[in-house]
Amino acid sequence: MSPIDEFDALSVAATKRLGETFDAPDVIPFGSAALDLIGAHPELRRAFAQRLLEYALEPERCDPWFLQFCVHGLRWPELKTAFQTMHSHALAKNDWNSIPALAKALAAFDENWEDAKDFYGVYFRRERT
Repeated sequence: MSPIDEFDALSVAATKRLGETFDAPDVIPFGSAALDLIGAHPELRRAFAQRLLEYALEPERCDPWFLQFCVHGLRWPELKTAFQTMHSHALAKNDWNSIPALAKALAAFDENWEDAKDFYGVYFRRERT
């Protein structure tokens, strides 16, 4: 299985789990594994970024909490720029199905993203030490 396929499998598993529990912290093991996988394959940075961009508008394949967890952990500037562009295009088209999802993904790039402390503090506090 390729690293991108592994990433897809983590996304599907996280989405399934969160669909059962509706408990944001349940994303931590899946998000942690995804960030480890991405970190182990820097040569696939562009492919992982593309997958995250695709996932932003496919909540059935990727739970928004998983997406937000991943983008907060990565905070790649080029990924943020791409999300900003997508958000601007959605605003220009009045695409109200996409605007909220993209806005939430963009919020996760903030260093002080509240969910990182409230829901995922166990993971992100560990990462800073």
